[in-house]
Amino acid sequence: MLRFRFQTADCPPLESTGAFLVGRQGLGMCGSMEQVSAPTQPEQTPDGRYILVGGRRWRATDPAIPEGTATRLRNALMAARCAVKAAMRKGDTAAEKQARSQVHSAKVALGERGIPWWEQSMDERRQRWERGLNVCEAERPNKEHPAT
Repeated sequence: MLRFRFQTADCPPLESTGAFLVGRQGLGMCGSMEQVSAPTQPEQTPDGRYILVGGRRWRATDPAIPEGTATRLRNALMAARCAVKAAMRKGDTAAEKQARSQVHSAKVALGERGIPWWEQSMDERRQRWERGLNVCEAERPNKEHPAT
């Protein structure tokens, strides 16, 4: 599993494995990604379906997603999370609702929500992440920073 660092001018540096984000302000921060080397990875369950963070189980990203696609989905996820933060700061409930929907779409595409990836055929998994990538990129909240 790769480890990433997220940072924007508005957000402090964060690190993630793609399944979660941890920073001074907690989970769910925004930013752009750059790959960094990580000496330790989150503990995984023996079956690889979950990671363990702070004693809590989180569904792991589908390992079959090609790395380039997974990176684009993570970028879309981070942009959507940043849009949630901005909408909350402005008190714009409609924008917050749309941004949360975008977060959900990215999480489903990554296999972290919805039907568990290990219960889907390879064709179903591929359709899930391709459909999700199309949705995420079409609804991307910040078009100035494409998810490529």
